[in-house]
Amino acid sequence: MDKKSKQYYIGAAVMFLFSFLLPSFVSPWAEGITDAGVTIVLIFVGTIIGLIATNDCILAALFSMCALVYSGIFEPAGVIGAFIGNPMVWQVMTLFALSYVIVRDGTGETIARFILTRKGFQKRPLLIIAVLMITMATAAVFVGVFGALIICFVLLKSICKEADIDPNSQFGRLLYLGCFTSACVGVNIMGKMNALHWATAQFFIDGTGVDIPPYAFSLYSLILLVVFIFVYILSMKFIFRCDMNKLSGVDLIQVLGTDNTKPSRKQLIPLLAFLLIAVYTFFYGFIPENLPVISGLKGMENIVFGCAVMAVLALVRVDGERIFDLNEAFTKGINWPICLAIGSLATLGGQLLADDYGIKGWLVGELGSTITASSPLVLLGIAIVLSTVLTNFFSNTATMYIMSALVASLCMPFLDAGYNIIVFPVAISTSAQMAYLTFASSGQATLLLSEKNITNKFIWSSGLLVLGLWMVSAFVTSSILLML
Repeated sequence: MDKKSKQYYIGAAVMFLFSFLLPSFVSPWAEGITDAGVTIVLIFVGTIIGLIATNDCILAALFSMCALVYSGIFEPAGVIGAFIGNPMVWQVMTLFALSYVIVRDGTGETIARFILTRKGFQKRPLLIIAVLMITMATAAVFVGVFGALIICFVLLKSICKEADIDPNSQFGRLLYLGCFTSACVGVNIMGKMNALHWATAQFFIDGTGVDIPPYAFSLYSLILLVVFIFVYILSMKFIFRCDMNKLSGVDLIQVLGTDNTKPSRKQLIPLLAFLLIAVYTFFYGFIPENLPVISGLKGMENIVFGCAVMAVLALVRVDGERIFDLNEAFTKGINWPICLAIGSLATLGGQLLADDYGIKGWLVGELGSTITASSPLVLLGIAIVLSTVLTNFFSNTATMYIMSALVASLCMPFLDAGYNIIVFPVAISTSAQMAYLTFASSGQATLLLSEKNITNKFIWSSGLLVLGLWMVSAFVTSSILLML
């Protein structure tokens, strides 16, 4: 048996141990914690271990689903409804299906080329770098991080060749890293992966009772990204001392050509549907309650509105051909492992922070008095630093959920004091995407670290400094948003 198979079976065995056997032997460790609370904690820990060790989201979801029923916490119908019927799961499913068509037709690369070939961006080094980073973030929204990075590295090779920039130079490597980080954070803004990261906000909804509008989550993520891009470009010039003059002679229109820079009708219609859902996500909270017809849209909320848009899109034909086949999109486009991971972790997180089991009260009692007695900025700083550090040695998805569950339990005093605690899940989620120090950091880290010019020495020197820049910029920006 090879090493990978051994890790898989050992991880599954540990998950089984935590989920089914240990709850019978572990007693509550503090007053107020119930036996059911202990069971939920052990199932949650077992699920996280299973996700990390086996990298099999479906296996971990099934284990946790069965364990919740076996322990008596859920009835069979209830756990199925909680997992599959979770609004987060349906939002991700609909966005996966719609994004499938956008990826299939190469719309992401077309958008990237369209942005980069605008005349106002040409032959201006600082602006070119900013546009490159923003373009990769935009591409990630439509085609995911992996698709954006594949486009990114191809474009960067062409740009470096045209500008006579050595990819192995400090400047060349920082271009790669800058585009990589902006793509990773960009997925938080909107799109299918935004729904995955917004699922972390469910812990705050369950743990604090505060409603977290999707548009606020997206807007704050965008603000953090824009500030980081500004800080990153300035650091390239004044901290890393990069000579950017070579970019001033580059004409991206000449490098990329004029072909494939405008979406075709087949690409444009699904893209407009995607943007319509995004616009609705941002603004549905502002729709008046008493307007005829329009007010009815508000009652649909994001998930049902997205389904309605896809239903209409399925009727549209271009040159006699249906451009959006629901059967194809829902069979080939949906990533079921991710959907089930969201359902399982959101369900477990909601139970973990429920008042009935005593875990939330214990966390607040043990950690809250230390952290909340001083300032919300202390908790915010801890959340950003721990999320950024853990994600580089740990599953970025697991980091998001663990940190969100922990921090949500400590936020109540700040909510009562009038602070904008929506900032916490955004800061945690975006920080958890800054994962590239090791191959274990994230799946996308493999693409970056596999590039020939990205060496361990660069990652563990300049790369570490970039992580520091992220933590500082994220903390300062989030602190301002926290006070709003």
